[in-house]
Amino acid sequence: MPAVGKRKLPVGIQTFRRIREEGFYYVDKTGYARRLVDDAGTHYFLSRPRRFGKSMFVDMLKELFEGSEELFRGLAVHDGWDWSRRHPVVRLSFGSGNFKRPGELPSRMTEQMADIERESGAPASQDATAPGRFARLLAALHRQAGERVAVEDASGRGRLDLAIFLAGNAYLIEVKVTERSEPGALAQLRERRYADKHRAPGRAVHLIGVEVSAESRGITAFETEPA
Repeated sequence: MPAVGKRKLPVGIQTFRRIREEGFYYVDKTGYARRLVDDAGTHYFLSRPRRFGKSMFVDMLKELFEGSEELFRGLAVHDGWDWSRRHPVVRLSFGSGNFKRPGELPSRMTEQMADIERESGAPASQDATAPGRFARLLAALHRQAGERVAVEDASGRGRLDLAIFLAGNAYLIEVKVTERSEPGALAQLRERRYADKHRAPGRAVHLIGVEVSAESRGITAFETEPA
């Protein structure tokens, strides 16, 4: 980090790394990241108004989970974080693009997922759908991290998009395109009873339904519940 002195205001800057490396003022919110981890939630919705630092906070989380220890020296989270472990991170942005145009949403998702595949060394997926490619990307990244995953997990009731097994938990994930899906993703997880196959002593099973709109600007549903 640059020597402490008169610092610049980070007007219009949403990149945590640039703020820390170039000596801009930074209001330390890393303690909130520690609280998110300690609360052990499975997903979070950031509902603060525009220009309240949501993009900056998400970018900080990315650097934190990727293990960029040098950026966090002197900040609240530093001494209590395990820097020996790096986590795979998938960040998709819908801050630009004409989402009124048919096909723009899956196209933007596919472009960003291709970039993540190249940067991470994950095998490129030839899946015809954006939700299918997303599921395979998550599976590849979890395998790289040494975690057990199953893509298109088959059972007598159909094929689950993705199952991730981590620390005594099974996360069963179904991704749907809203306009083409009946029932919704979470409802399908329930109706097809995908959880039955994965119940075991000492294992908690979680259902996660994700729905993406081909017409609007992004994710229309992200629902979770214990099985």
